[in-house]
Amino acid sequence: GSQRWMQFMSTPDLYEYSESRDSGAVKLARSTMHIRFTQPVINMILLLLGVPFVLTRQPGNLLPNLVRCCALCGACFVTSFAFQQIAGDVPTWAIIAAWLPVMIFGPLAVLALDSVKT
Repeated sequence: GSQRWMQFMSTPDLYEYSESRDSGAVKLARSTMHIRFTQPVINMILLLLGVPFVLTRQPGNLLPNLVRCCALCGACFVTSFAFQQIAGDVPTWAIIAAWLPVMIFGPLAVLALDSVKT
């Protein structure tokens, strides 16, 4: 829409903009800020989800592990993308939509990483 220009603003400018005005654009600015903070976290979670499938000592075929890795990481990516779109379209859910994929897949990544035998 017409508010897409906010994606190009710096984070301090977005914060200042969201504090100085009271409109629907403020909600979109806050949504954009939350997405900026969660995106690097989601990228790290994707990495941590994929490592245990490849980093294994068990002999055997690597292909089934790669298929499971792609399925789980794909589910994380699609969920994250879908919630980011919801955060942009429905700014009142911005915090929940931006952080819910982190809350869902973060513990899964920790559990998966814990299963790696060293």
